[in-house]
Amino acid sequence: MAWLEQDRHGRLRLAFKYCDGETYREPLGVEANKRTRADAERLRATIQLELAARTFDYARRFPNSPQVAELGLKSAQANRNQTLQEFGESAWLAEKKTDVKRSTLVYYSELFKAQVQNSEIGRKLLTELSDEDVNRWKCEMERKRTVHRASR
Repeated sequence: MAWLEQDRHGRLRLAFKYCDGETYREPLGVEANKRTRADAERLRATIQLELAARTFDYARRFPNSPQVAELGLKSAQANRNQTLQEFGESAWLAEKKTDVKRSTLVYYSELFKAQVQNSEIGRKLLTELSDEDVNRWKCEMERKRTVHRASR
């Protein structure tokens, strides 16, 4: 969810609920008038869609924001040298923390450790991952899967 606000000096700022559930406000650096409000409204709509689609990149959208540094975020460009394991821990599991109950998060963490951290695919850089790597990993997971037989 994103919305526009006007500060006490008449300047526009964008407010939104980020993935951690907190509300953040970013000044747009423009005085509120008909033209700037229309431009800001388009930006608000874009960010709202990105938030809903979970593609919002705070660090890319507001690179000079002190909150980006405070949250320890890096833009997607900075994540290019991450391994799948590092990405899973810093992005996927961190996002799940706000979406699921604590017990479910513990379960996800255990699965992640067993199936990604301790496998060859977890050590691969994101930029080097291929469809072949993912398919090989899926076959590996399928071989490990236990088959439950019907009770007699």
